[in-house]
Amino acid sequence: MKPIWLIVTVIMTVSLQAGWFSPEKKLVVRHAPPMDVSYEKPEAMSLLNEIREAMGMNTLVHNEQLAQAAQAHADYLVKNRITSHDEIPGRPGFTGRTPSERALHAGYLSTQVSENLSTKNRDARSSIDGLFSAIYHRFGFLDVGIDEIGVGATQDVHHTENSAFVYVMGNSYLNALCHEHAFKGYGRYVYGVCRDKRHRIAQKRFLEAQDANRRYNPKIVCYPYDGQKDVPPSFYDEMPDPLPDYEVSGFPVSVTFNAYFFKRVELVSFTLTRSDGKPVDPYGYSAPKTTRTDASHLISSHSFLSVGLSAIPSIERRSSIKSRGERCVEVGVSIHENSPNRCCVSPNKRRLSRSGRTKVICSI
Repeated sequence: MKPIWLIVTVIMTVSLQAGWFSPEKKLVVRHAPPMDVSYEKPEAMSLLNEIREAMGMNTLVHNEQLAQAAQAHADYLVKNRITSHDEIPGRPGFTGRTPSERALHAGYLSTQVSENLSTKNRDARSSIDGLFSAIYHRFGFLDVGIDEIGVGATQDVHHTENSAFVYVMGNSYLNALCHEHAFKGYGRYVYGVCRDKRHRIAQKRFLEAQDANRRYNPKIVCYPYDGQKDVPPSFYDEMPDPLPDYEVSGFPVSVTFNAYFFKRVELVSFTLTRSDGKPVDPYGYSAPKTTRTDASHLISSHSFLSVGLSAIPSIERRSSIKSRGERCVEVGVSIHENSPNRCCVSPNKRRLSRSGRTKVICSI
């Protein structure tokens, strides 16, 4: 009988531990496995360059100082469990209040940098995809004036949802000017561009450096791009929020005119039609966002944005843009239901009339 009692004792112990005879319940929190940060950092840069290359843009090269600045800020965000482009002196990991200060702290000499960041990502792809759906951050990635980047990534291995990807971008030509001797001749010059705020740069050389990358990039940058697949149907939120009155909207379509080729651009008209040619209710999409109508003032004078107020599976967007010299460009985008998503700008232009109107068809 003794062996029998031993067996019964074991069964009762297991039953009590499993909660069969107890009303108490335990909440088990599962965390995603840690990501391989050493892999995801270069993967993020690779994914970004794949998109830029598919759009005919220059790819970005690694810069070590920008990478140090990006990594330092990613560490700061995770240590303090926050999401912000700004740092507060005295907090763990502080290296500078702004992206510019952090780049200077890392040894970069130009103050002309920009920064994108995302938090709570499981990998590089979710970070890149999220930032491209966030319109203001998309414009940063598709800047025609940049050519170098540094990527930082950090994750709390004990709380894997606490992660951060940071991207700091710059113009190598402007940074090189800060390494040269200051301008001491006669003529126009600029200053406040370098670590030494008094460092003078001849205005002509400064403008040439700004245009150095623009001249080799497309005249029109449109996203989603031509041939793109698996475009998300919806957009949720961003800080700051371009559509603060809506919790969810259609995926943003953006058009940017390269300032090297277009000195002044003005939106003339905007319409939205379905793939069958029928117009969409004008209350079904937002008024085009421009530098004048954007409440956050983060859209440049050469960029335009259209957002459906709900996810519309089959639409066609057309807008007319007028630039200096009375030259018009019509941009059309269509997204067809039940077919691979392909979007945006075709580089082929053809003259439509003696008035000098040019048409660019973007379709999928």
